[in-house]
Amino acid sequence: VLAYKGSYYITMPFFPGKPLKDLIKERQLTLYQKTVIAEKLKDELNRLHALGYLHRDLKADNIIVDIKSDGTIDVKIIDLGRSALLSEKQLKPKTSTPVSLYFEPQMAPEYKESKGVIDHRSDMYAYGKIFATLFPEYREVSAMLVSKDLSSRANQFEKMNQSLEELFSVKKTALLEQCATAIKAEHNDGVRAKLEVLRDAITKAAYNDPQSVSAVQKAYTETRASIVGRKKQDVSDSSNKTLDLSKTWLSFFGATRKSKITRDETRAFLENKDMKMLADIKPPRRLKK
Repeated sequence: VLAYKGSYYITMPFFPGKPLKDLIKERQLTLYQKTVIAEKLKDELNRLHALGYLHRDLKADNIIVDIKSDGTIDVKIIDLGRSALLSEKQLKPKTSTPVSLYFEPQMAPEYKESKGVIDHRSDMYAYGKIFATLFPEYREVSAMLVSKDLSSRANQFEKMNQSLEELFSVKKTALLEQCATAIKAEHNDGVRAKLEVLRDAITKAAYNDPQSVSAVQKAYTETRASIVGRKKQDVSDSSNKTLDLSKTWLSFFGATRKSKITRDETRAFLENKDMKMLADIKPPRRLKK
């Protein structure tokens, strides 16, 4: 707090980045970025609770996410105006007024109950609501986080990193199975060799390791270049299906966005030796009347 010419000012730190709500609305986050955000948000919430505070107003608007140029991500929880000390006296449900001090949809059900137990697990409920927005396809995880059973919430919250790693593993296994099918079916030696490189890169890809995922991106681009320009009958359908599945996997887990993948595909198309001439084609001049 600063005093200047008879007035008092509260100074607060500036956190670069965007509110998580805006990032979700833009629909540009990859699954890899979502998993990092979910993990770091969990760590920030644990840190707040370890200091002895309950947030009570955790929502996507109050989470600042800074995605740096090198791919690293910082997550900060802001707006502690409704926070309270984790003490029984202060955390009793508010039943004496018809106006709720907590807001849907992040409000845990115990806030509405006259005998509800309110503690750090009430923030976990709000975390579960955010998780459900980030990962709508994984309802079983978010269902445990927003369960009325406080123990279920706490258990799922503690297993969060494990759940996200399992998600990565399941999708990786499906992609490896498709690669194996394509390698077996592919009769073109050059394409098969590239598919084997792609398979090896996927095998080495590790959860929360951007460099290993980038290696998959590179192998995907090279595999794509070996296929572009060939006649349909010269490449197996399984190989094309593998590329489509790899592209989807990268758009979810990779540190690159779909637009970047599309640019790489275009570059691979133009750099393909059979299609090199396309790079030199210029549009015809318009004739003057």
